[in-house]
Formats: sequence, C-alpha cells, structure tokens
Amino acid sequence: MEPPPFPKARKHYDDRTAALVALVALVNAANRFAVIVHQRGGTYEPGMFTATFD
Repeated sequence: MEPPPFPKARKHYDDRTAALVALVALVNAANRFAVIVHQRGGTYEPGMFTATFD
C-alpha cells in the first residue's frame, strides 16, 4: 500500500504546503464563482483598474 501524498509533498514544499493548498483552493473558488455569475474569460485589458486605485 502506497503512503498518503502529504509526506511526499512535505519533502518538496516544507512549510509552504499549507500556502500552496490555500492558493489552489482560492483559485478553485474564484473559478466556481466566475461560472456562477457567467463571467466570460479574457475580458481583462491591461490598465483597466488604474483609475480605480489612483
């Protein structure tokens, strides 16, 4: 029987494993939310939010 994947991941990512899992979960949640609101991909244009933060 093969051991669970977490000990193998700890060898490669050390303390950053939790951050990696959280990042994957965040991207997954953002993608699911985009599907719910029917957001089309590829609508971002560079600089479109600069006026918002100035």
